[in-house]
Amino acid sequence: MDGQTIVATIAASVSLVAMGITAWQAAEARKARKATEKQVATAEAALKAALDQAESAKESASAAWRAADSAETSAHATQRQADIADAALQDARAVRDEADGPEFELKPGTSSKPGKKAVAVTMTKGPQVRVTLTAVRPDSSVPHEEVSVAAENRVHTFVRNTTREFVIDCAQPGNPRLVYLRIELTCEEVRGRKRKWVRYESVSFPGPTRFRELGHR
Repeated sequence: MDGQTIVATIAASVSLVAMGITAWQAAEARKARKATEKQVATAEAALKAALDQAESAKESASAAWRAADSAETSAHATQRQADIADAALQDARAVRDEADGPEFELKPGTSSKPGKKAVAVTMTKGPQVRVTLTAVRPDSSVPHEEVSVAAENRVHTFVRNTTREFVIDCAQPGNPRLVYLRIELTCEEVRGRKRKWVRYESVSFPGPTRFRELGHR
């Protein structure tokens, strides 16, 4: 084998080695590219899943907001209906109270003075009325006789749940501690049919004042 043949053989061997290396590198590059493509596909799938979850969460939040808004609207509507029903009930009660006439609650007043007694009168229901108070007491000198008793501020106008005080002169010769007093409330309707009512109350002194209704007319 001459020198040229040896050189050609070596060159061919080197070329084959180089071709083998190149082929290996190409195969490795293909493997790396496939791995990269697989990673990219996995990342894209994960991104799509995340986007889908985000969209689903957005839709759920939107649905929850719509449900909350609907519930709030329903609650407002229910409250409005309750307010309307309550107003209708109050109107019905007012009509009933006006038809039944006034009712009063009497208690000892706070303006009592020596020889005088204060009576606090509260109208618990009824139309607007003008109330005139007349008080009488038994005459100690004549059994079963009654005499009128002076009252300060004896006329007051009432509406429901208002309270007024009447001060009554209870002085009686020889009997400074009055034991019985009868109060007459004459009520005249301020508006409407101008109806009138009369209510009688009995009062006991001294000690706690007690009232009882004697009748209407």
